[in-house]
Amino acid sequence: MRFLSVFKHSPQRTSKGILAVGLFLCVFSAILVMLTPEPLQKLDRIAYDLMLHRLGEKPHNPNVLIVDVDEASLSRYGQWPWPRHLVARLLDTVRDGKPDSVGVDILFAEPDRSSMQFVNMDLKAYFDMELDISGLPPEVVDHDWALSRTLHRGTFYLGLMFRFGEGNTIQADVPDSRLAVTHVSRMGDGVQPFPVADGAVVAIPQLATAADGLGFVNAVPDSDGVLRRMPLFIRYGGNLYPSLALAAYMQSRQNETVVIASGPEGLVSIKAGKTLIPVDRQGFVALRFRGPSGTYPHISAADVLDGKISREVDLLVKSSPLHDVGKVGVRDSILLKPGPLTPSEVEEMKKHTVLGAETLARAESASSISDDTSFLKTAREIALTHHEKWDGTGYPYGLKGKNIPLSGRLMALADMYDALISERVYKKAMSHETAVAIIRNRCGTQFDPEIVKVFEALADEFLAINLEYADKKEV
Repeated sequence: MRFLSVFKHSPQRTSKGILAVGLFLCVFSAILVMLTPEPLQKLDRIAYDLMLHRLGEKPHNPNVLIVDVDEASLSRYGQWPWPRHLVARLLDTVRDGKPDSVGVDILFAEPDRSSMQFVNMDLKAYFDMELDISGLPPEVVDHDWALSRTLHRGTFYLGLMFRFGEGNTIQADVPDSRLAVTHVSRMGDGVQPFPVADGAVVAIPQLATAADGLGFVNAVPDSDGVLRRMPLFIRYGGNLYPSLALAAYMQSRQNETVVIASGPEGLVSIKAGKTLIPVDRQGFVALRFRGPSGTYPHISAADVLDGKISREVDLLVKSSPLHDVGKVGVRDSILLKPGPLTPSEVEEMKKHTVLGAETLARAESASSISDDTSFLKTAREIALTHHEKWDGTGYPYGLKGKNIPLSGRLMALADMYDALISERVYKKAMSHETAVAIIRNRCGTQFDPEIVKVFEALADEFLAINLEYADKKEV
């Protein structure tokens, strides 16, 4: 009992001790936050990574497509950098696909010296000779002219890179980004929380002014080499420049504006159109893991330049109407039966896939067209595999996942949507919303998850086509 009396008779000493300890802990914590030593940063990174792991992968936007200058492209068209007339041709083809916007993460910081005008200058300087290039078209004489024409005709944002630190000597006049930005401050001009650059690597003026605007490609990983956050804006020369990703996104939103709100202590919020982007007080956005390398769909630049992409789409358009041609070998009593089919009738109905493929194979042989560009080959592939399922429970062969040809996976979803929204002798038509819900629920079982994502993104277009070409009911 005696030791209890010490506390009983010393309340003032106890209160001062608790206050001193609390004050020390507060000051110590504040110093740790300001200094952010490596152990504390490491702990913060571990906590962030664990949080992302618990959240799981977030599906990517199916509207994002990456055209990649990959090894196949370099092997086909030569080492990098490519002459800019070839880059212009690539971007022209991309533009023909009518994208909402295109971010080009290539730095065109110097003129293209493979242009004939520079070749001629070198010939004159080193060999005292000169070629007559007066009759050549401008895109041959000046490859940058060809690229500038392409940039002027499309919705392209070019990349630039900012430099930081006293050792940087690269200075450049950077045109305005042309992105509509409204800055709202709670305290007059408020604070400018964004990083301030003291140098820039930017496209030559001929190209920078031809593009719709500019966006930076700076990204600094953490000390462990992992990229977890990036700035959305960087200030340079009195102007504010967006990241290339934000610039391309806003270009796709057309007339929407970025609204930046800040206060005395830093950034409050960034709103891109109707999308509120969570950021810290310095304007950095945390990146959420969306999957391993290759999660976003990639297309080889060589395939774009060679026209393979457009040919594939053309083959699908021509061949898909033949997907059910094998039903000509199925009895009308089964095709037109108003009620459920018996197990034996179901098995006979399933044969239409093999019958269709055999019929198209004979047609392909008779036509003497048997290469990979034949629409009959694609039609045969679709007829045979459009009832295979992603989880391997389909027919006729029980193919699974990407062992099912892409054409068959695409047709499987399109065929199901058409069957659901159409009236048949054995059922009434379903609504568009019901059809979308059914397809969504079969994602990963019947249908390729990536194709379902694209379908959901284009659901409004499916509805418009449905309304335009719906079966006309007899009056």
